[in-house]
Amino acid sequence: MLGFSVYLSNVNESYIQKMISKGFTTIFTSLQIPEEDIEDKFTKLKELKSIAGQNVKIIVDINPTIFQQIEDEDRCGSHSGLDAIRFDESIDIEKLLHWSNHADIVLNASTDGLNILRSLKSHAFDFSKVYIAHNYYPRPETGLDTYFFRKVNKEIKSEFPGINIMAFISGNELRGPVFKGLPTLEDHRFMHRIVAYQELKSLDVDVVMIGDTAINDFTIYQFSQYITSGTITLRADIIDDYKHIYDVAFNNRLDVARDVIRAEQYRKLNQDVVEPNHIGERLKGSITLDNRLYGRYMNELQITKVDLAENEAVNVIGNISEEDIPLIDLIQSGTKFKFVRGVEDGY
Repeated sequence: MLGFSVYLSNVNESYIQKMISKGFTTIFTSLQIPEEDIEDKFTKLKELKSIAGQNVKIIVDINPTIFQQIEDEDRCGSHSGLDAIRFDESIDIEKLLHWSNHADIVLNASTDGLNILRSLKSHAFDFSKVYIAHNYYPRPETGLDTYFFRKVNKEIKSEFPGINIMAFISGNELRGPVFKGLPTLEDHRFMHRIVAYQELKSLDVDVVMIGDTAINDFTIYQFSQYITSGTITLRADIIDDYKHIYDVAFNNRLDVARDVIRAEQYRKLNQDVVEPNHIGERLKGSITLDNRLYGRYMNELQITKVDLAENEAVNVIGNISEEDIPLIDLIQSGTKFKFVRGVEDGY
């Protein structure tokens, strides 16, 4: 599952609706951000719920003081926006059990979440109503260690395999006051968002959240393509003679090569004679086409996964944009990929 953050001092309705339309089904927000001085945060939360609708789950981060306000005024209703409450600090088990009757419960994965889950075993608790979430870390160098993260998630999943684990990746529009991303893992602070997403999924994370204020239209498009069809979308600069390969879906061959990605369909569908041209060094991310000097391999379309030397039988017809070169490593056996010109209307 995919989610994104909305901060109550900046509720952008068009962005929220766009994200939901592209398959983002969870919203994270907070009632305890020091930099946000919101006169009536609960009214803002209701407005957010009205925009998002009943099919989108809103997870609200709170502290004990705010929790007491919620209890005193009984603010938890079907349209309040309090679909799930994240308890960032330890809470009395009886109170947690009480609030599980009103909303889903989100525990802190990195600290006491596992111990609370163990305590709940002795109660008649519906574990389908609980998530466990890691923090995000605004300050560089304070994000979680990947080994620690993997270990914690393995422990949680071994004892509670049905529990959904949540973690964060950075966005494009960074939130202040530090403006250095809001990832869970320090390794992900400046990593390509799709690569960070895929690594979290490989580390037992079920719900990946955008921590920062927003992602841009092209990143939304890349996520949508990857989640809905498994397609890696690569911005590229391709010479004029081969612009017809833009927006065409290719598959990497099932038998994965060490050094290159091989477009399975292109050679079969194209029989034109390719003369030697644009010969040169093939840096990682080069898009190449074998020419007639390669005999029956002529018209083989490839992307280089490593730097390769010049080869007179291989034409260099384009290059992957530097920002998307990290995505090359996600193209495995049979993975779909396509080249696009970049950010255009419609993304």
